[in-house]
Amino acid sequence: KIPAEWYSYQTWVNTNIPDLIIGIVKGTFFGIVVVMVACYQGLRTPGGTDAVGQAIKTSVVSSALIIVVMNLFLSLALNFFFPLQLRNF
Repeated sequence: KIPAEWYSYQTWVNTNIPDLIIGIVKGTFFGIVVVMVACYQGLRTPGGTDAVGQAIKTSVVSSALIIVVMNLFLSLALNFFFPLQLRNF
């Protein structure tokens, strides 16, 4: 078991501002993708309970695939602006 104090200390010491910025930017973009895909699928659902279930499934699968691809490009772009800084241990 890891002590909570040790975990908190290590998190505080090893997290820097670029890590937080990258997390906030990626989370915002992923949230926007999920909302846009869900709205699109919901608005083009023809009707009936079966169609709603199919639209939900399509929305979840589409969002997951778009997020995987978007994560690749966001990682490349954000690593250009915030290059990896190796720490000496």
